[in-house]
Amino acid sequence: MPNKNPPSNAWTSGNQPQPANRRGRASKTKFFDAFKRLYGWSEDDFWDHVANEAIINKEKDAVAAMLRACVPTPRQKLPQVQFQRDKTKPYHEQIDDMIDLVAAGDLSPDEGSEIIAQIKNAAGVYEQTEITKRLAELEDALKGLLSK
Repeated sequence: MPNKNPPSNAWTSGNQPQPANRRGRASKTKFFDAFKRLYGWSEDDFWDHVANEAIINKEKDAVAAMLRACVPTPRQKLPQVQFQRDKTKPYHEQIDDMIDLVAAGDLSPDEGSEIIAQIKNAAGVYEQTEITKRLAELEDALKGLLSK
């Protein structure tokens, strides 16, 4: 028996999510909240002050803070690795091969983890493709049965 009463929390123009804080309660957010309570400064006011100290007063700590905030930390790049892998093997055997290469010292653990992640992603794409194909075949078979 269907429910004839509308839900109390129906999705309407008056029942929309409110804009949330841009960040979670991370240390940075807590710091800016405390700074606002103590000095009445917003985050923009704080960075204006730091920029002023860094540029005009040549304060070393302010320069360092500005650089940390403005210049992204470079991501470590793994060296290029060349090896042979049998793409005809099942994915779990390919992963076992990578584990063996790491165990033998032919690949670093970081390199092995990255390659295993790539194999897992490829397996996921393959599985999704197979599921989609099988679903289409089942739908076609069902249509054939229903049309008789």
